[in-house]
Amino acid sequence: MGDCSDKVFNDPVHGHIELHPLMVRFIDTPQFQRLRYIKQLGGVYYVFPGASHNRFEHSIGVGYLAGQMVESLKSKQPELQIDDKDVLCVKLAGLCHDLGHGPFSHLFQKVVKEVVEDDWSHEEQSIKMFDHLIADNKLKEHMEDNHLGEEDEKFIKALIRGLKTGKVATVEEHGRDQSKRFLFEIVANKRNEIDVDKFDYFARDCHHLGIPNSLTSGDT
Repeated sequence: MGDCSDKVFNDPVHGHIELHPLMVRFIDTPQFQRLRYIKQLGGVYYVFPGASHNRFEHSIGVGYLAGQMVESLKSKQPELQIDDKDVLCVKLAGLCHDLGHGPFSHLFQKVVKEVVEDDWSHEEQSIKMFDHLIADNKLKEHMEDNHLGEEDEKFIKALIRGLKTGKVATVEEHGRDQSKRFLFEIVANKRNEIDVDKFDYFARDCHHLGIPNSLTSGDT
């Protein structure tokens, strides 16, 4: 089976963005497409009619910004030894970081936590959905075509979860060792919360709410 081609999206916040063919494979699945029907800001659109944007476009934006940041680091700091697999894993983590969101987004998370005994989070649900998406759509072979194996899947899931401050990265648990520790702060920064997820939703939410915002994709 041949791989699909690059796809260009005309994003209202970031402009024309081109996505890797493997990212397109992930996007063209029922599990990812469901994000079209989940409002980014829940019921806020009842007060701000423009706030009808969804988790689908936000996830694409985060995947794009994650790629912009890691590719910038790769080109400007070769001593970090970031390779093409690292870049693709970071992009996929950004793209898939919100797969586990339910109706009304964070409000749904609050309700679930009240009835579920274990330490449930939308990040952990996103990781479960990531595994299900790959298995249900037989994407393992397409990941292998792009030289991504089990360690890379561990890495992507660890990027979605984020590493707590002081946690040492290991290949066995996280897919990459401590020398790549900085990459875990791109999508879900547990050290200071400054990451591409915030960059996109600050810019995107302000755009749709009609609130002035000075943050652009170039700031990453």
